[in-house]
Amino acid sequence: ENDDNVSRTISVEVGTISAEEDIKTLLTPTKMCTCTDEMLKKNKFIKSLADSTKIIEGRVEVKMPWKEGGPPRQSNYSITYQRMLSSEKTFRNKKCFYEIETEVQKLVEQAFVIEVPTDQVDHNKPEWYLPMQAVFTPERLTKIRLVFDASAKGPDNKSLNDYLEKGPNYINNIQDTRYTTDSCSEKNQDEDPKIFQWVWLNFGDKAIPDIATGSINVLAKAHQEVLPEASQQLQDNVYGDDIGGSAPTPEKNKKITADIDIILSTGNFEVKSWNSNHKEVDKSNEKCTTFLGHKWNKEIDVFTFKKEFDIRPEGIFTKRRCLSLVSQLWDPLRLVLPVMIKFRVDLQDLWASGFSWDEDLPDAIQS
Repeated sequence: ENDDNVSRTISVEVGTISAEEDIKTLLTPTKMCTCTDEMLKKNKFIKSLADSTKIIEGRVEVKMPWKEGGPPRQSNYSITYQRMLSSEKTFRNKKCFYEIETEVQKLVEQAFVIEVPTDQVDHNKPEWYLPMQAVFTPERLTKIRLVFDASAKGPDNKSLNDYLEKGPNYINNIQDTRYTTDSCSEKNQDEDPKIFQWVWLNFGDKAIPDIATGSINVLAKAHQEVLPEASQQLQDNVYGDDIGGSAPTPEKNKKITADIDIILSTGNFEVKSWNSNHKEVDKSNEKCTTFLGHKWNKEIDVFTFKKEFDIRPEGIFTKRRCLSLVSQLWDPLRLVLPVMIKFRVDLQDLWASGFSWDEDLPDAIQS
């Protein structure tokens, strides 16, 4: 009986090789898989993130993805201090100094930053300060937004971002989430500025959006078996500051959103609000909202796209300006793709024409 079994097994295997070409194929050595440096770098980033991600006291903790030679080995205090003085002067000239000081105080009150005692500050040791600037958006609910510049160069002509790896091209991070880090920033003062230390990651750092996305993916995969649908939604449908998806029924939708909340809560993440075109699911009580650059009228379930361009500032219309205008069209949903394709074809024709970056374009091309 054993001999018969062996005979049948060999017969089956040999029977699959019916032609000389098949034998040649089987004898051909398998080629080694080749990966580009960029692919290897991304895989290393993902593995490092997955290996270092920990949940400590309900918070996600990950290691900063430093490049070889990082973190910075010097102090950029003197450079940042001079920039701070320049910014203070600008804020006073714009009569917004106290408004910005109020925004900084909010960071302290919300424990995003903590004051570092003077006796613990040593500018002769490696440290890094993030210059602060302000973005004014009077048309929005948040009139002033503080931005911390991780691209500012230090004494070695390198920025904090130069020391950080950039992860895969994730198009997702969750707004209003918090992460721990050791980066530093300053609070503007007239004299002897106080030193504050970040205790949550600053989203001006190059790697942070990818760290945020990767952390969410780690949480999602950890719940793949118990909450499969919500887990897949987080892995597939997180874009920028939004989670976008759909379900066939309100009941199904409510179940998925509730499960997403459960998954995110394990890392102490919170979704700001759930918007839906169905009243049973919608929790925002707003007729319209924005989603990935589009205005969404939830009552009639219609997306609109509006972008105003200052086409010819100061009479200048160059190849650089053309690229800038097209780059302002942010449309991950691809709803205006037919228009964008036409613009990109025009850009290709412009490149082929051989014009320099800042050369005024002929009227025929401008039209």
